Amino acid sequence: MIHPYGRQWFPHEACEAFEYNLLMADQMAIAGETNNALRLYKMLAGRSQVAKRRLSLAKRQIKKSLTQSQRNTVKNNQLINIAFIDWYVDFNENENFILELFGKAEKKVIISSIEDADLIVSGCYGERLYSDRELMHDKLVLFVSGENIRPSYNMHDFSLTTEWRSYCGKNVRYPQWYDDLKFEKNKITLSERISKLPVNIKKRDLPITAIYNNSTPLREEVIASLKKAFGNDNIHIFGSQRSGYINKMEILARSSIHVCLENSIGEGYVTEKLHQSLIMGCNSIYWGDKSFKIDFCEGKVYNLYEQENMEDCVKWCSSKLAAEETIKTNWSTFDKTLYNTCPTEDKAIQHIKKICSLITNLRTYSRE
Repeated sequence: MIHPYGRQWFPHEACEAFEYNLLMADQMAIAGETNNALRLYKMLAGRSQVAKRRLSLAKRQIKKSLTQSQRNTVKNNQLINIAFIDWYVDFNENENFILELFGKAEKKVIISSIEDADLIVSGCYGERLYSDRELMHDKLVLFVSGENIRPSYNMHDFSLTTEWRSYCGKNVRYPQWYDDLKFEKNKITLSERISKLPVNIKKRDLPITAIYNNSTPLREEVIASLKKAFGNDNIHIFGSQRSGYINKMEILARSSIHVCLENSIGEGYVTEKLHQSLIMGCNSIYWGDKSFKIDFCEGKVYNLYEQENMEDCVKWCSSKLAAEETIKTNWSTFDKTLYNTCPTEDKAIQHIKKICSLITNLRTYSRE
């Protein structure tokens, strides 16, 4: 739950998810040691709501078990019903990166109602899951967010977030800027909206740019300082609420320096703002956690959060504007020299496999 002033509060029940025996039970269920896992869930259920939910999940999955003859058909027995909740208005339930991850994990899923789901995939753009806990009483919940928001493991069982920490195997990092990339077997390319950029851009005719709608005090202070140093005509501000529709990638391709400040600071929280600036060849004035250097090479980045000195920033801009610039002619090439850590979906795919195994292994319960 997010407080109006931005602080995120977690209920004390979230600690139940980290009890040693519950962590062990989940690992047993994932590994197929279903009977042993159920014993631990039953032992904990009297004092742990999370364990009680696991038992409800198990009962639901056992009821879904097919007849013995059908159970031998792996294709049917491995099917997962998923439902989406608390996503943004134009989120496409039938075509999104989450479904692609399930496909790459070789897991067959069907989009269902929340009531019929085995797994709820929760975003962070609503409060239905928070306000109606009965929705998840016999299901697993996967929290997915590219925002600077942490999962609350009294509600969420597993997560894909911007955070580096695994939280005892519950979380895998999947930053928002991965949406700029297409991960193929042994190959990474740029997404179509980037690779289809017109190739007739001949020069960087926009000295300093910024693209934003959220007029934070920091953004306005930085822009005001740059205008004072370089003049209004050299600072170009864009955004849907300011200039109407723009081709963002084309603007970046024409920019020598791009101002890309995150909305908040969080370890691992790096959005598409910096990534798109770098892949389009801009020198980047950034404001974000220093952990961005785990992802990206910092040679073309001035991070105001670490240095907090506009005088030095202005000097940095002057040196970049004075340097001779080159412009790309092919925007479709993935430039691995931009990254300190090569992007990969492998951990997220393994995470999906683990979550699905916990669900489907409970269907194989046999009384001893």
